[in-house]
Amino acid sequence: AMKNALLPTNIILKTLINTERNNLSLFNFHLHTLPAEMANLPALTTLDLQGNALQHIPESLENLPLDEIVLPADLPTQVLSGLARAYPKAMGAWYKTKGYQVSHQSQHTQRNGTRVAAKAIAKKAITLLEKVPEAIYDDSYWFSLGLACVNAGLYERSIEANLKLVTLNPQYGSGVGFYNIACAYSNMGNKEQMLTYLQLASQQSNYMNWFAEAREDNDFEKYWQDADLLAL
Repeated sequence: AMKNALLPTNIILKTLINTERNNLSLFNFHLHTLPAEMANLPALTTLDLQGNALQHIPESLENLPLDEIVLPADLPTQVLSGLARAYPKAMGAWYKTKGYQVSHQSQHTQRNGTRVAAKAIAKKAITLLEKVPEAIYDDSYWFSLGLACVNAGLYERSIEANLKLVTLNPQYGSGVGFYNIACAYSNMGNKEQMLTYLQLASQQSNYMNWFAEAREDNDFEKYWQDADLLAL
């Protein structure tokens, strides 16, 4: 994994650590596995593993209290599972951030009118978010889950997630949360509830014109010419 003719691995690792911040960058070391000696570095706060083709995580790395981890793209599932075993806190935060990003990707795809592709991306976001530990659920988590679920066609689950967003963060959530609930009800064909939550979003948010948003959002396409929606 990390060899040197003169120095043992634990010495190499310690020379690479930013001692002021307890950060370790192994960027572009082309590693296929993490050195088991990393178990001797419990004070690390950030670990950068970009530029490595990881295929294995030693069993000896377990429950290390890392805060943040930076990963290369497209790691094998078994490597992600091994990293979650080694660095549960950092990987929980990574799954939450990655789920947020992929849920937004699903929304961008959905807005471009490719619903089948958006649904597939949204399901990937949900899979990522389901790996987030309950201890770090927050408003961004519920926002991401609510957005991904509405794009995946899981409307009841989206409504539940968005109601939790509104409860946790009324200032932000009462706008986007109620709006995304309206999206769900629109897709379910429940016009009365759709109009109710669209009005709630507009009344409780002063940073976004949600009615104008609905006129361009294809979640509401079936109601674009509806007299009750136009009246609003």
